[in-house]
Amino acid sequence: MPAFIQSGDSPARLLLMLLAYEAILLTWLSFSGVILSRAGQSRYAERIRAGLQALAGLTLIALGMRLAFERQ
Repeated sequence: MPAFIQSGDSPARLLLMLLAYEAILLTWLSFSGVILSRAGQSRYAERIRAGLQALAGLTLIALGMRLAFERQ
C-alpha cells in the first residue's frame, strides 16, 4: 500500500489514490523502458542508462529530504 493512504479514508478515496499511484508507476516504467530499449541500439546506451539511474536516485533523495524536513 502506498504510504499516503490513511486508515480512516473512504473506499472511494482509497481506490482513487491507488489508481493515481499505479498510473504514475506505469508511466515511469513505460518511459524508462522505451528510453532504455532505444538506447540499447545506440552507442550512448551506457550514458543514457546512467543518466536515468541518476535521475531516479536524485528523485528518491529529494523525496527523502522532503519527508525528513516535513512538519507534522
